[in-house]
Amino acid sequence: MSKSRLHPARKLIALGPSGPALLAEAVITLIRIRLGLTFSSLTRVQAGFLPAATLTRHLPPDALEQIAWSTRNMARLVPGASCLTQGLALQALLHRRSVASELKLGVRRDGPDGLAAHAWVVVDGRVVIGGAVRDLAPFAPIAGFGSGQK
Repeated sequence: MSKSRLHPARKLIALGPSGPALLAEAVITLIRIRLGLTFSSLTRVQAGFLPAATLTRHLPPDALEQIAWSTRNMARLVPGASCLTQGLALQALLHRRSVASELKLGVRRDGPDGLAAHAWVVVDGRVVIGGAVRDLAPFAPIAGFGSGQK
C-alpha cells in the first residue's frame, strides 16, 4: 500500500515527531491566507507570503506529500478554504522550505451559462494539490503564479 493511500491515523503517525508542528503550521497558514483573501487581493496575499527569492531546494517525494496532505486535511478546519486558499497555503509552506512551485488557475465551461474555476499547485512538473491530472484536463489554464522559479 502506498503512503498516499494510508488510513488517516496511520498517515498522521507517518508524519513523525514533527507532524504536530507541520499540522499547526498548515492550519495557521490556511487561516491567515483565507483572511487575507477575504480582506485583500490575491496580489497582496502573494506578496505577503511569497517574498521574492530564488528557491532551489528539492524535497523528497514523501516530504512533499506530507506537506500537501497536511494542507489538504487542515483545510477541513478552515471555513471557506477553497482550492485557491489551499494552493496559496501550500505554496507558502513550500516557499518557507526554499522549494519552488507554481500555482495554476484554470477555468472550464460548467453548463451552458457558466464557468467553473479551479486552482492547483505544481512542483517539478507534478501536481501536488488540487486533484489528479485527469481531473484537471477539462480546465484551461489561464494564469500561473510561480514561487521562486528560475
